[in-house]
Amino acid sequence: MQRYLANAYDPCCNPLASADLFKQFLNERRYLKNVTGDTIEWYHTAWKAFQRTLNKTAPPITKTSLQGFVVAMRQRGVKPISVNTYIKALNAFCRWLHEEGHHRERLQLPLLKLEKRVLQTLTDEQIRTLVGRKPKGFEATRLHTLISFALDTGVRIEEALSARVSNVDYDNLLVTVLGNQCWQTKRLVSRRRGSRRWSCRLLTLS
Repeated sequence: MQRYLANAYDPCCNPLASADLFKQFLNERRYLKNVTGDTIEWYHTAWKAFQRTLNKTAPPITKTSLQGFVVAMRQRGVKPISVNTYIKALNAFCRWLHEEGHHRERLQLPLLKLEKRVLQTLTDEQIRTLVGRKPKGFEATRLHTLISFALDTGVRIEEALSARVSNVDYDNLLVTVLGNQCWQTKRLVSRRRGSRRWSCRLLTLS
């Protein structure tokens, strides 16, 4: 893999290098780190926003340009939580630039402070209503089974949809599901009346 001397190809000194280096960054993340397509798209979206905001195809990677990007985004009314997603992606690129010897210093933008909100959860009565419902028909039964399985195990929707009959360990009350980053995780199925039935239904109907 070709490496560049910081004083010869540093994006601070030669702004035209930034676009080429970003492509190299994506290739290494895709083929050497095996990140998901969604992650690659996340990096690409942040880079496009950076280019568009600075109105340059190959914007220089400097503290001033990065801070200017954040300021411009906020002036346009972009929400802090959205700006933070861009910051995280650009910080990953800047960290790679420094670790690979393409940049003299490691640049890192601090995340914007966000209002802390307490997520609203279902009450016990609402959960009992959902689980105790008697569905009629295939589609209603499939939806009810999926909801019951998610409530019982705490899986994400992607994990629930990836579950299969062969991944259920009824003896130890465990189900193995595939996470969104291509790794497997085990979730505990509660020891209650109907757990085995709901797991079977979910995996059969999916």
